[in-house]
Amino acid sequence: MNSFAPLLVAAGRDRLVAGDECSLWRGRFIEENSLAEAVVSEALAHLSTIATGGAESLLPHLVGKRFDALGVVVGAKGSLASVGSRVASALDEFKDLHGYRTFLCHGSSTIRPGGGALS
Repeated sequence: MNSFAPLLVAAGRDRLVAGDECSLWRGRFIEENSLAEAVVSEALAHLSTIATGGAESLLPHLVGKRFDALGVVVGAKGSLASVGSRVASALDEFKDLHGYRTFLCHGSSTIRPGGGALS
């Protein structure tokens, strides 16, 4: 995947500075996303040692499926629902942001004048 999206910069704004700010934000998002993926994977690895189904049932290969697997365990009908409601809420909120992962990790953008988010 190599998505493309223009980033509009306010007229008169230095494009190099705006580009650096975009790259900084993008890098921060990717780092935070990676940390979240690592925490979810570690939680599932730990849970797999105490679950009766074994690691294969809790550690899917794809990261999106890992978020889903943890959501099932801590969700309203999961085996850890009584202690995992806050985790379930955080996972639900994070899913919206996680949807941008593919574009931000694999896409490209061009800085263009014209107003918008970087004004």
